[in-house]
Amino acid sequence: MAFAGTDPGMIKTILTDVNTKPDSDSMHPGFREALDAVWQQVETAIARRTPGPLYVTGHSLGAALAVLAAFRLQPKEATEVSAVYTYGLPRVGGQAFVGQYEPILGDKTFRLINGDDPVPSVPPTEILGFRHVGRSLSCPHAGTFNPISKPASALDNEPNFAKVEQEFAAHTLGELLRGRWQPPAQPGLLGWLYGLLPGGLADHMQARYLRALGTPVGLTNPLI
Repeated sequence: MAFAGTDPGMIKTILTDVNTKPDSDSMHPGFREALDAVWQQVETAIARRTPGPLYVTGHSLGAALAVLAAFRLQPKEATEVSAVYTYGLPRVGGQAFVGQYEPILGDKTFRLINGDDPVPSVPPTEILGFRHVGRSLSCPHAGTFNPISKPASALDNEPNFAKVEQEFAAHTLGELLRGRWQPPAQPGLLGWLYGLLPGGLADHMQARYLRALGTPVGLTNPLI
C-alpha cells in the first residue's frame, strides 16, 4: 500500500502539512485528517487484497500517512503489517504516540533520509514535542544508499534541523567552488526549478530518492 506525497500544485495537501499543533492523541492533526479523508478507500483495498504480507510505504506526506495507516491497521488481526518503508518522513506525533507505536511497529518501520533533505527534521521537537518512530537509514548528499548498510539498531530522533541546514550550506559552497552542481532534482523543467528550492529541499524530491536508491529516472516521465 503506497501513499503519495505532497503535491505542490494542490493547496489542500500543503495546508495539511502546515497544520502542526498536536492533537489530544499526540498526533499531527493535519496528517491524521488526511488519512481520515482516504480511510474508506484504504479499508476497501485491504478487504479486496490477496492474502499475504502487507507492506506500507510513502514519500513525504505519504510517508506520514503510511506510518499512521500502519498504526491504525495493526490492531486488526487479519491485517498484520509486515513492514513500513518511508522516504523523507516528517515527525508524525509526540512522545505519547511514540510510546504506543514503537512496541508494535518500531522494529518494522524504516525511514530513509536522502542527503540534505530537511523534511525529516520537522516538525520540531523543541517547540512542539514531535518525535520520530522507526529505524533510520541515511545516505550522503549526492550519494547513494549502501546496499549492505543496516538501519539504526534503536530509535533515534535525528536529523536536527540546524545541522541539516549547515550541511546543506557547506555542500552548496563546495559544489560552487568545484563547479560541479548536482543534476536536476527530476527530469524536465520542474527538475531545474526544484533545484532552486531553499534549504536542501531538492534532496527531498522523489527523483533524488530514486537516484539514491540506484533506480534510473526515466527522462520520458517528467512527473516522477
